[in-house]
Amino acid sequence: MPSATAEQAAPTSAAEDEAAADQAATESTGAEAPGSAPQEPEPTDTQQPEPEPQTTPPAEPETTAPPSATGPQTTAPPSEPETNEPPATSTEPTPTEPTQTEPTPTEPTPTETTTPDKVWVCKYVGTPGVDEQLQTGDNPISVDTSSLSGFTGTFPYEFNDAQGRSVAIGYDDGGPEPSPSQCPPPGGPSEPEEIPVPAQPDVTDPCGPDNATWTVPADTDEITWSIDDDGNLTATTNEGYVFDDGTTSHSYGEATDSGVECVAAAPSVTAEMMACYDVDSDDSQISGTVTNVADESGMSESYVLVLLSAADGQVIDEELFADVPDGESMTFEVSGAAAGVYVLAVTDPATGEVLASTSVTVVACETTPPVVTPPTHEPPEVTVVVTWPAPPGTSVQPGPAGQANANAASGGTLPYTGVDALGIGAAALLLIGVGGSLLVAGRRRH
Repeated sequence: MPSATAEQAAPTSAAEDEAAADQAATESTGAEAPGSAPQEPEPTDTQQPEPEPQTTPPAEPETTAPPSATGPQTTAPPSEPETNEPPATSTEPTPTEPTQTEPTPTEPTPTETTTPDKVWVCKYVGTPGVDEQLQTGDNPISVDTSSLSGFTGTFPYEFNDAQGRSVAIGYDDGGPEPSPSQCPPPGGPSEPEEIPVPAQPDVTDPCGPDNATWTVPADTDEITWSIDDDGNLTATTNEGYVFDDGTTSHSYGEATDSGVECVAAAPSVTAEMMACYDVDSDDSQISGTVTNVADESGMSESYVLVLLSAADGQVIDEELFADVPDGESMTFEVSGAAAGVYVLAVTDPATGEVLASTSVTVVACETTPPVVTPPTHEPPEVTVVVTWPAPPGTSVQPGPAGQANANAASGGTLPYTGVDALGIGAAALLLIGVGGSLLVAGRRRH
């Protein structure tokens, strides 16, 4: 029986080899063995050409021999029927490779790998932001890249030359010349910012006719204010701004005058006597002052100061003071006014209307009687010689050199030993005394 076992083993080995070959063919062709589930193909990064379809004979179903009583049973290799029919294909759909959406890169040609050495340049004239525009004529123009300082190959590339701003928009690769419409738009003036029309400014209008004026606002970054010789006020927008009504200036005309008349304050007047009246003196007797009282008009006024006699209204003096400033005073003085009462009046020079008045009194200077001083005379000096008691018949006679000698008729003589300078009064008293003594002596004798 050993020989039989060996014979059975040999076919089994051949069947295993054939099954392994079929498995290898199936893996190489992507065909699935019968009864196996379809396998998803693994995606690849690069696109591979699809393989040619290969036909493989269908595998025979494996049969199992009935178990032998003498030993283990082996599977007999399937027999390959010879046939000329085409191999059967699977009814399962064969998955296909995913298609690439990007174009398949191709090898560049020599002309595509070379960077052009010229670019198309758009030329501009004028000032950017003000009046810039595309240059007329041939525009854009082809310019060598070597003339573009700092050019890195990025478009658009802006640079300045002697004529103004220029912009490179692309390479000149020999194709058609680009249109001017492909140039960036010129940098003309930007759209101005809208601002509201200012409200009407205030008016300064003091009382009185035709004196109203505008209170002119200060200029700003957006608006400039101006007023002409006729008083017309105008607001004008500065560069970059426009009024919301589409205009750049707005006139407010002349300031409107209310026409309200001024109520002028009455002037004030004062007067005082500066000196008494003296017919021989030229001193000023009266000082008069008129004041233009400050009021809302703030205007200068003209006045006439008149000095009149209160007794008969006669004008003594007058003076015109023209254009007295508001709040200021003017003074005049009058001399030669006799003693009496006077009226100082302030009148309107145009109408003569008395606007204010006051009175002042001038008195005469006091007079005193003259003081008479009598002339002074030096009295003579008298020498008196007295004999006491004087005998009857005694007489006093002037002596030489203004002296008086008293000589007794009889008896002894008592001389006066002293000489006094007597005044007239003293001499008179002395004589009266002497005379009295003589009178007494005479009566005793009788």
